[in-house]
Amino acid sequence: MNQIEMKFSPQPVKLDFEQGDKPSPPRFSMSAYNGMPVWLGGFDVPVVVDLEGLDISKQSIPVRLDHDPTQRIGHTTALKIEGSSLTAEGLISHDNEYSRTVAASGKNGFPWQVSIGAVMTQREDLESGESAVVNGNEVEGPAIIARRSVLMELSFVDYGADSTTSAIVSAKRKEETEMEKDVVKADVVDQAIENITASAPTAPAPAADPEPVKAPALDIQAELQKEREIYAAELARRAAIMKVAQPGSEELQAKAIQEGWSADKFELEMLRAARPAAPAVHKAPEQVSRQVCEAVGLMSFGALRGKAAEKFFSDEVLTAAEKYSGCGIREYAELCCGKRIDASPRTNTAEWLHAAFDATSLPGILSNTANKVLLAGYESSEDVWPQVFKKGAVSDFKTHTRYRLTSDMTFEKVGPGGELKHGELGEMSYTQKVDTYGIMFSLTRQMIIDDDLGALYDIPYRIGVGAADAISDAVWALFLNPPTDGDGNNFYSAANGSLLANNPLSVAGLSGAGAAFYKKTQPNGRPLNIRPKYLLVPPELMDAANVLMTAEMVNESTTTDKPAANRNPHRGAYEILVSPYLSNAAFTGNSKTAYYLVADPNRVPAFEIAFLGGQDRPTVQQADASFDTLGVVFRGYLDFGVKEQDYRGILKVAGNA
Repeated sequence: MNQIEMKFSPQPVKLDFEQGDKPSPPRFSMSAYNGMPVWLGGFDVPVVVDLEGLDISKQSIPVRLDHDPTQRIGHTTALKIEGSSLTAEGLISHDNEYSRTVAASGKNGFPWQVSIGAVMTQREDLESGESAVVNGNEVEGPAIIARRSVLMELSFVDYGADSTTSAIVSAKRKEETEMEKDVVKADVVDQAIENITASAPTAPAPAADPEPVKAPALDIQAELQKEREIYAAELARRAAIMKVAQPGSEELQAKAIQEGWSADKFELEMLRAARPAAPAVHKAPEQVSRQVCEAVGLMSFGALRGKAAEKFFSDEVLTAAEKYSGCGIREYAELCCGKRIDASPRTNTAEWLHAAFDATSLPGILSNTANKVLLAGYESSEDVWPQVFKKGAVSDFKTHTRYRLTSDMTFEKVGPGGELKHGELGEMSYTQKVDTYGIMFSLTRQMIIDDDLGALYDIPYRIGVGAADAISDAVWALFLNPPTDGDGNNFYSAANGSLLANNPLSVAGLSGAGAAFYKKTQPNGRPLNIRPKYLLVPPELMDAANVLMTAEMVNESTTTDKPAANRNPHRGAYEILVSPYLSNAAFTGNSKTAYYLVADPNRVPAFEIAFLGGQDRPTVQQADASFDTLGVVFRGYLDFGVKEQDYRGILKVAGNA
């Protein structure tokens, strides 16, 4: 919420001194604002007030001189918004030196202008290249649009934001016609000034031939400093009120600023209004669908606006949600609940939480939206393990045994009697077990008071990233350093055909690795007959792998006088996968020179990752907070396990010795 003082001077000010049997206060009418952008002090771009969002519900507001609350002129009696203009009528009801200044200066032909003072409660920033239609006019960025504001006062000024306009002071009698309204008659003006000054205290008549009295010297700098202090104190008072103000208290804010309340008095009155003695009658928040509420929450997190949100919601839902863009936690809670929450989250957080979460809609909407945000964070990972590990599912947390059939099903020649022999089936077994990984996050009192909905949804996004990191840590720790089997045999070993030592990544080295993979056999000793699908390398070997998979000709000679390049036999042979985990020093078994040939894990899985119930994405649930936690707790969790399976599906090539 920002406080701004907006000075717009599009039309002249007309003062009418009505004369009759009894003198009456001068009246004025003015067109106070024409709906166009202007440059204001304190802003580096033009500012335009959206008249549709300008609150003029209080028809009687102060009229001042130069926006100074100590220089009172009068008050308004009517305010109207007509098309793209704000008009005002009122009385110069104060009898002081400032009202007399306005009248006397007008008599002398001084071109008064008018300025409006308002408090902006909602702003929209137009960037360069953007445009919007405001007050029937197209406004191009960069600019600031005051979408919601409260009109606080009007002021006579000698120079407004629009220097091309002027204000005039005119006078008329009741019996004058409309054709005569712009004629200034000296006797009427004199009478008007006489009416204004009549009640002013008059000094006693001086004695005859008074001695000259020397006026005291005027300390101009001291007077200017005094004015600055008064103005600074007023700004500080308004800023203090805005700091403690809560959404929905705009009318009370306007009253506090207008009547000179302190911030303490304003906060007390605001709390009283929030806890009425009788049942409160509030305007209920606009009823919106559950999907729109979820979209509002999702779009509050900047990373999920635009295309990222389109995967979850239709265009109609996203368009409806845009209306509530930028809302805070408290407004969002009321939107989801479909009702006003009377408790104050600043002074009574527990009561506010109870009222908000008493409705079944808010917890469910928060959980669903947090799930989507968490999923976006989870899917932001660019790891390659899904191409290397087979995905499986288990039904519980027990250790599960996997069986893979082996067979001797080779056709044999049928004898003269036509008798067919039975093939033999065997089996290989592997184990798998899942565990739970998770973390909790809270909607805390500080979040509620800060009222930042985007900060709330930043937490599940980071948890989603954390869930992806947890899986990556688990799969690559196992991949790089698998345990030995029950007989003490290594998963990667030359004996079982899954390790090839001292074979750097080159044309010749990759030829040797490919030949070694093709030599893999079934348990019955016959060829496995499965070709590798992926070439998995660390970042250090990425360029060499790209050359081997894309170049038609390769010259690997290290001599100065290099011979002609040779045809590359590996072009397009394998899909390249790159993982920074392979050479990361935090993982046992890391290497900058080792690379791997991997078969399709759906045919011969070297490794498997299993998820409980096949649920391969994290889940968010609401949980009851403990007694010592002032807030609402959510938990995110994922059940998975990783296990080595069949070494025949992979070949580790150790690279350089």
